[in-house]
Amino acid sequence: MSFTLWRGPALLLSLVVALPAPRVDAASQPLPPDSFDAPLRELWTRGAVRFQRQWLIAGPVSPEAAQRIDPARFDVGVGMPLAPDQQSVRWLPQVSWSNVIDVNALPGMAAGHVTFMACDLTSKTDGSLDLAIGSALPYALWVNGEQVHERSSPAAFTPDQDRVAVRLRAGSNRIVLRFQQSQAGPALFTLRPVPTGAVLQRIDEVSPSLDDSQPGTLLVRTHVAETRGAPVQLKVIAAGGTVIAEQTRSRGQAATFDTTNWRDGAYEIRVATSDAWSTSRVQYLPWFKGDAAAAVKRLQSTAAKAPDTSAGDTLRMLSAMALDRLGGSENQAIAPHWRLVHSPLMEFEEVELEAQGKQGRVRSDGFVRIAYRDEVDNSTQYCRAYLPSGYSRGRAWPLIISLHGFNPANPEYFDWWSVDQRHHGIAQTRETIVVEPHGRGNAQYLGIGDRDVLRCLEEASRQFSVDPDRVYLTGESMGGHGTWAIATRHPDRFAAVAPVYGGWDFRITNVSGPALAPAPTTAWQAYGFERASSFANAENLQHVPLLIIHGDADEAVSVENSRHAVRLLQRWGYDVRYHEMPGWAHEDLEQQGAIADWLLKHSRVSDPRTVRIRATDLAGASAYWLEVLASEQPGEIIRVFAEVTEPGIVSVDTTNVATFRIALPQKLRGSESTLQIVWNGERQKLTDGTSAVVLGAQIKSPALRKRAGLEGPLPAVLATPFAIVVGTTSSDARMRALIRERAQRLADQWQSWQHKPLRMLDDTQVTSAEEQKYSLLLIGGSDANAVTRRFASKLPFATSAKGIKVDGREWHAKDAVLQAVYPSPAASDRYVYVVAPTSTAGMYFWRPQLVHFVRGNPLTQFDWIIQDGRRAPPGTLDPVVSSVASGLFDATWRTRDRLTVPRDEQAAAAWTLRQMPQEGFVPAPAALQAIAGRYELFPGVVVTCRVEGSTLVVDAPGPQRPSLAAESDWVYVNPASGDSVEFIRDAAGNVTSAAIEDQGSVLVAKRVP
Repeated sequence: MSFTLWRGPALLLSLVVALPAPRVDAASQPLPPDSFDAPLRELWTRGAVRFQRQWLIAGPVSPEAAQRIDPARFDVGVGMPLAPDQQSVRWLPQVSWSNVIDVNALPGMAAGHVTFMACDLTSKTDGSLDLAIGSALPYALWVNGEQVHERSSPAAFTPDQDRVAVRLRAGSNRIVLRFQQSQAGPALFTLRPVPTGAVLQRIDEVSPSLDDSQPGTLLVRTHVAETRGAPVQLKVIAAGGTVIAEQTRSRGQAATFDTTNWRDGAYEIRVATSDAWSTSRVQYLPWFKGDAAAAVKRLQSTAAKAPDTSAGDTLRMLSAMALDRLGGSENQAIAPHWRLVHSPLMEFEEVELEAQGKQGRVRSDGFVRIAYRDEVDNSTQYCRAYLPSGYSRGRAWPLIISLHGFNPANPEYFDWWSVDQRHHGIAQTRETIVVEPHGRGNAQYLGIGDRDVLRCLEEASRQFSVDPDRVYLTGESMGGHGTWAIATRHPDRFAAVAPVYGGWDFRITNVSGPALAPAPTTAWQAYGFERASSFANAENLQHVPLLIIHGDADEAVSVENSRHAVRLLQRWGYDVRYHEMPGWAHEDLEQQGAIADWLLKHSRVSDPRTVRIRATDLAGASAYWLEVLASEQPGEIIRVFAEVTEPGIVSVDTTNVATFRIALPQKLRGSESTLQIVWNGERQKLTDGTSAVVLGAQIKSPALRKRAGLEGPLPAVLATPFAIVVGTTSSDARMRALIRERAQRLADQWQSWQHKPLRMLDDTQVTSAEEQKYSLLLIGGSDANAVTRRFASKLPFATSAKGIKVDGREWHAKDAVLQAVYPSPAASDRYVYVVAPTSTAGMYFWRPQLVHFVRGNPLTQFDWIIQDGRRAPPGTLDPVVSSVASGLFDATWRTRDRLTVPRDEQAAAAWTLRQMPQEGFVPAPAALQAIAGRYELFPGVVVTCRVEGSTLVVDAPGPQRPSLAAESDWVYVNPASGDSVEFIRDAAGNVTSAAIEDQGSVLVAKRVP
C-alpha cells in the first residue's frame, strides 16, 4: 500500500508502506509496471519509517471556539479559513527542519489556546497501519473525520509513545490533530506512519521528566514506564558543575530529592544510561528553585551596570534573551515560565562564579559562550562552545566547528536558532569539543564571516585545551557553502571537513538549480562567477579528506552541485567520500553522529611534501609552507604546484605569481645548509640558512602593491575596522543633506543586517589617530568632505562638474558618482573608500557596491565604479552593464585598459534616464491610480502596489511593507535600499509590468488581474 503525506499544493512527500493485500492468482495477472527495480534501486524496507515534517497549521483559537469546530467538516487548504466563524484563522504550510516539532513555537501559539495540524495520506488500497505519535501536549486525532484517539493530559515527550491503529481507504485520507497549549517552554511532537506491528528503532533511550509540585521535593521520573535496560544515573548539578545530589534507578523508577536546603537558582539534572550496545546516552533536564522573576530582574540590573566590554555585552545579551523569551516582561517569570529563561539564568550564575575566581562554564559538559569584540564595527560577537564529558586541561581535545545555515528572518543574535541550547549531543557522546560560530549571521562565511570563524577558532584554542592536529569543519546549507569556502582558503587549519548540501558552481546550476546559471559572456563575468563559486579553490584540499552529503530531492540547493564537486575531487585523486540520500530534501538528514565519527578518525597533515594552490585573490593564496605575496595580474587565477623532491630541494611551478614566500619545515629541509628552489624551471640556491625565503619581485612599498588584506575590491573594506566619514563642507545645502542622508542609509542597512550601529564621524572632527586606526568611507568629494580634500593629492582620482578622472583617464559623465577603494594615505594596513560625485544629482545616484544586505554576498569584484542615472533595461542580470565604467587597479594600484570595463554608451542612450526629483515632488494622482494593482514577480509570488494618499506602498511576502518615493510619475525608489522600480506602459499608455531593480539586476513583474 503506498500513500502520500500531503502538505499543500506542490508540497508532496511520497512514502511507501507495505500492507496485506488479497490473495490473487499471479499467473493470470498482467505484469505490474514496477516489477523490476530502476537501475539505481532503493534499499527495500517493509514500509515507511520516516517522520512527517510537512503540515498545514491553523490557530490559535480559544478553547471555547475550538469546541464549536468540527474536524469532520474541515475544508483544509493553504490560505483557507479554519471555520466559517474563524475567517481570520487560516491554514498555513509549516515545514519542520527535523523530526521533532515544537508546537509551542508554531506561529501564534498562545497559552491556553488551541492549534490544529493537518496532513493527507494517499493510499492505493484499503488497509490498516499504525500512526506512531509522541506528544508532550494533550491532543486529539481524527482520521477521515472520525476521532480515533485522544489524550487529555500532558506527558513527558517520547517519540512513538502512542501507537494508534487506523484504517485507511483507497485514495486520500485526512489526518487532523488538535493541541491545547498547557505548559511553558518546548512542547514537542512527532508523528510517523508505520506498518502494523513494526519494530521501531528507539529514538530516545529514556524519556525523563520532572515533578516539583510538592514544596521541598524534586521528583525525577527516569522513563515513562518500567522497561528493561541499563540503570539510569541521575546527578543534580548546580551552576559551575557542582554535583549536589545523585542517585541510580532502574528504568521507569522515580528518584526523589529533598531540595529544602538547596540554594535558590538554576540547576540541571544529568540523566545518563546506555543502550543495548553499551553506547552512552545522556540527557539534561533544566530546573529552577525559587523566584525566577526576581532572578531575571537581578540579571537586568546587573546587565544595566555592566562595563562597556564583551563581558558586559554578554550580560546585556542574556538580559535581552530572557525578556524576549518572556514576551517582553520579567513579570512572566513565574512557574512554570522559568523553563523559558532557565538557560540565560544559569549562564548568568556561571559568569558570576567566574567573576569571583571560581569554576563556572569551563568544566565537564560545560557550555561556554565565547565573546569577543570585533574591531570591524566594535561589536561583540559570540560563538557557542560545548565541552565534552570529562573535559579537563590535562589533555588536548579534538574540536569540531559546525556552521549554521541561512536564517531568512535574520533576527538579533539572542533570537537566532539554538543560541540558548546548553548541551550538544555530539559533545556529550563523543570525546570532542563542538564549536558553533555565529559567523556574523547571514554573511555567507565570506569577508567578516570568514574572519569570525577563524577568530572563534583562535579564541577556543586559547581558552580550551585543543589538539591543533584534530580540528574539523562541517556545516549545512549556507554552512555547507561556508565549509567549502573556509576550508579551501585555509586548508592547513583542518584535519577533515564535511560540507552538507551546500556549495554551488555557475557551470552546473544556479544555487537551487537544476537550470544552468546564465553563462558568462566576458572574461570579467567569468572571473566574478569564479570568485562566487564554492569550489573555486577546491584544489587546495589536496591533503584534507572530505565527506560530502546531499539529498537528491533538495530543492533549495541542487544536488548537481555536490555531484560536480565530487567528480572534480575524484578525478584529481583526492580523498573524498560521497553520501547521496535518495528522497531526502533540504532538511535535517540525521547524519550528525555519522559525520562526527568520520571526522574524528582523521589527523591533520601538517607538513606535506606537496602544496597545491588555486586562488582568485591573495588572501586565499597560501597553504602550509608556501604563501603567495603578490600576483602579476589582479583579476586572474593564481596557481601554484610546489613539491619537495628531495630534502632541501623544492620545485615550484606557478602562473600569475610575482612574489612568494617559502617557510619550509625542518624535516623537509634535511641537514643541508642550502635550500635549492626551482621556480618555473629556473634553479636558485639560497645559503642564508633562514627558515623563510622570499622569491620574486621585491615589495619595496607595501602601500603601493596589492597584498593579502589590502588588495580590494570595494567590499573588502568591510573586513577591516572602518568608519563612515560624513562630508559637511559643501556650499550646497542639498549636497550636505544628501551626503548625510546617504551615509545614514548605509548605516541603517548595516543595522538591519548586522544589528549593530556603525561608526559615523563628521569630516571636520576626524582625528589623525582615527585616520590611522580605521579604513575611512569618505562620503563626498574634495569640495564636500574635508578628509577627502586632505587626501586628494595622494589619491589617483578626482571629480569635477565636467567628469571623473581615474589615474589620468577622464570619463565625461554628467550627474555621476565615483566610488573607489585605495590604500589609505594615513595607514599602511587600511583603505580609503571614496564616494565623490560630479554634482548633487550625482550624489543622489550613489549605490554602495559592498554586500547584499539581505543575502550577505559581495556585490562586485571591482576596485572602482562610476554610476549615473541610466537604468539598465528590464531583464538585465549583470549589474556591471549599467555603470559608466568599472575597473580593477593593477598589482601596483594603477589603472590599465585591460582592467577597465566601459559601458556601451550607444546602447545606454536608449535606456531610461532617472532624474533626481525636485524637492517636494508629488506624482500625478492619475499616474498613481494607473500603477496600483497586482504584479507577479515569480510564479505564485505576487506583490501588490496600493496608494496611500500620494504614496505608493508595496505589499510583498514577508513582514516589510515599503513605501516608495517618486522620482517621476513612472519611476519610484525604495528609500531604505535605493532600489528603483519603473512601471512599463504599452502604446496605449496602460501599465503592463514593473521593472524592479535588485542591486543592479532588473527583474520584470508582469501585471496580473
